[in-house]
Amino acid sequence: MRMAFPTNDKINIFKRTGRANAFLIVDVDPTAINEIDYRINKHSHEEHLQVEDQSHDHSHAELTETLSDCAFVVANVIGKQLLADITNAGIVVFKTKEENIKNAIADFNAQRHFGEGGE
Repeated sequence: MRMAFPTNDKINIFKRTGRANAFLIVDVDPTAINEIDYRINKHSHEEHLQVEDQSHDHSHAELTETLSDCAFVVANVIGKQLLADITNAGIVVFKTKEENIKNAIADFNAQRHFGEGGE
């Protein structure tokens, strides 16, 4: 299953999901974790941030399109509108307190195993 992690360094989850420079896309199966891609988050670029500062009623369509092949977004913090837009795009958001991506994958696997949902 494909998972997306907001990150600036491919190692740690960036705290503000929508403002991360990129998303690390990994494929996780019971026996392996394979990095697939490192996708630039066009939503975070300066041009978009200037528009965002003018109005909170903005679209995350560009971001959800970037992540459309992922089943999950794993995040520490995510805004209400981004959460709604990602969920409406059919992607499940898993919240974790882990900062390191490998630890977050372990947290995800543990939570999914016990069916706790990851809040």
